[in-house]
Amino acid sequence: MSNGKASIKKSLKFYRSHRTEPNLTKYLDAKQKYKQLCKSKRAAADRNHLKHLDRCVNDAKLFWREVKNKTNKPKVHANISANEWFNHFANLFNQGCAANTKKMICV
Repeated sequence: MSNGKASIKKSLKFYRSHRTEPNLTKYLDAKQKYKQLCKSKRAAADRNHLKHLDRCVNDAKLFWREVKNKTNKPKVHANISANEWFNHFANLFNQGCAANTKKMICV
C-alpha cells in the first residue's frame, strides 16, 4: 500500500464498513505514515529554499525578493458590505431549502 492520501481514504472506508481492531490499526498506521511523509516533504522544501537563498546571498536584490516571496502571503481585500454578505448566504440557504424540502425544515 502506498503512503498517499488515497491509501488513508481506502483504509478509512474499509474500516467504516468492517469495524475491527486490525482495520482501525491499519487506518491509523496509514494516517501516521502520510503525516510523516508530509512533514518530511515540507522539511525538504524548506531546505531547498534555504539552499536557494544561500546561493542568492551575493545579490542583495534577488536575496530580498526571495525572502519576500517566502514570507509574504497574499492579502485578500474583500469589498463586500455586511448586508451583501448576509443577503448572499440567506439566498443560498433559501435555495437549499427549496431543493431539499423533504430533508430540511425551513422557517
